[in-house]
Amino acid sequence: MRNDRAQPVIRSSRIGTWFRTTALLMAGASLIGAPGAAQTHDNTQSPSQPVELADPLVGTAPLDDGDLIGNAPPPGEPLYSGQTSPGARLPHSSVEASPVNVNLELTYPNGVPAPYHYPNPTMIAFTGGGGATYGGNAKPFIMPVVGDWTVPPAYTPSYYDKAREKASPGYYSVYLDTFRTQAELTATQWTSMMRFTFPETDRANVIVNLPREGGEVEIVGDRTVRGVSAEKRSSADGPYFVAEFSKSFAALGTFRANLEDKGWGIGTKDVERGRREISGNYAGAYVTFATDQGEQVLMKVAHGHSYAEAEQRLREENPGWDFQRVHNSARAQWAELLDRVQVTGGTPEQRKLFYSTLFQSFASPRLLAEKGDTFTGRDGDVKTAAYDRYSPVPFWDTGRNQIVLLELMEPELVQDIMRSELDMARERGFMNTSFHGDNAVFLYLGAMERGIPFDYEAAYEYLRKNATDPKGPRGYMDEYLSKGWISDIVPEGNPSPPYAGGKAGADKTLEYAWDDHALALMARRLGKMDDYRMFLRRAGNYRNVFDSSAGFMRGRTEDGSWISPFDPGEPYYNFMMKEASGWCRTTCRGL
Repeated sequence: MRNDRAQPVIRSSRIGTWFRTTALLMAGASLIGAPGAAQTHDNTQSPSQPVELADPLVGTAPLDDGDLIGNAPPPGEPLYSGQTSPGARLPHSSVEASPVNVNLELTYPNGVPAPYHYPNPTMIAFTGGGGATYGGNAKPFIMPVVGDWTVPPAYTPSYYDKAREKASPGYYSVYLDTFRTQAELTATQWTSMMRFTFPETDRANVIVNLPREGGEVEIVGDRTVRGVSAEKRSSADGPYFVAEFSKSFAALGTFRANLEDKGWGIGTKDVERGRREISGNYAGAYVTFATDQGEQVLMKVAHGHSYAEAEQRLREENPGWDFQRVHNSARAQWAELLDRVQVTGGTPEQRKLFYSTLFQSFASPRLLAEKGDTFTGRDGDVKTAAYDRYSPVPFWDTGRNQIVLLELMEPELVQDIMRSELDMARERGFMNTSFHGDNAVFLYLGAMERGIPFDYEAAYEYLRKNATDPKGPRGYMDEYLSKGWISDIVPEGNPSPPYAGGKAGADKTLEYAWDDHALALMARRLGKMDDYRMFLRRAGNYRNVFDSSAGFMRGRTEDGSWISPFDPGEPYYNFMMKEASGWCRTTCRGL
């Protein structure tokens, strides 16, 4: 009997080959039991197109089933899973129109400034760009509020109806029960568009504010709010924003929070009706409309390195007020990309998981400047882009998986990504790394072996420098070169809580050895045989952190002793391993 549920088949017209895979290929552990993944036993082939199967809400909930995750996080800490965004965006776009239901400024940090957490019951704002990869850094915050409101950071939240929350590629919608208001989001490459459907009221407000560091905000005329963030280098698409509305303001004013005057705790507030300019922490504006039942007020926002650039992007990319046109265009771009991979077999749930995860794979890297645009390089100089310039690649997270997918599905885009990384290396002196390890070589070697044209000699120069210069981004390089491994520090007190101090020496040793092996292969392809032999010899360093008596990769102290006690099932987040256990490092990066 044929078992379609166990063996779905994937075919890509761009890849030109067939793959057999399990149903959860690319569907990470955070997706199991995630929202939007209803159980089904329907074994028939769904007629749905890939863009209809992709659900951006999949992956936004944490995986918290102890039977699946093994060791649970300590009390007071969420498991690092989920943390994707359901916002409206285009593939690799620097702009994302996103919901925000996490007040990051009043919460303890948990590693990633993710602005959306599926279980949270209240919405505090929406964003339309002006942030880094993680939308928690986006600015400004935008919130439709009917009736009373208060100044951030005490945002005025609304309960929202989970049953009416919907997301699809390029679109997000939610009903704010508290304010009886529907919010819809969509986006172009450089602009975001929001549509608010209000009840009958003379107090339909839209609050627009910069987060904690603030900046300057100004109301211009009776339909425009603009501002500039005090964090001028934090935004890929520019620190200036211009927000235009489809309806004239009936009332307006500005506000800020005075954090120096503590008041009862979070400071005092400065709100003035009719005032048009403000600066300071949480600087913002409020605009008020009188609306009929079901009346729609639209807002579009763009960012730039000046007000003129933001206004130009609005004129060129998003003229008029046709929300459906913008939504349809975004959906069409996603359909073209997702259609490159066709899946048959499996259950509807499995196909939904597959395409939902495939969709999230194109969130990064993000476009920083189109060819001909000006931008600021890593050296601080203003330049004109000679090609589409992209943000740094998060190599530690993506070098072995998502980067491979991009090389198969978007080889032309990968050329621009490699050019971006090479130019950033020229600007800063070393090739980018990401968080942990030194994995940029995976991008270049993979593209080289897949026949993507590029100046690999030029890239190799910086990859080699990363791997040989102790002043470079590889931590503890002197120890790695002298010993062949990097030692670990036994933290005081309990030696293995998740956030114990340490060097993650065992994991760094494995990362560097793997990088060295890839460099050896690249050197051989380039005819650099001395380098090939040197890096191949260094690649064997992984053996130095393998404890044959235990059968696991394991950390060592400076004198070479194995770290004890040792539990291979425990996630040593910063001690010995990095966000992993002995089981994971042995099976995933080891033997």
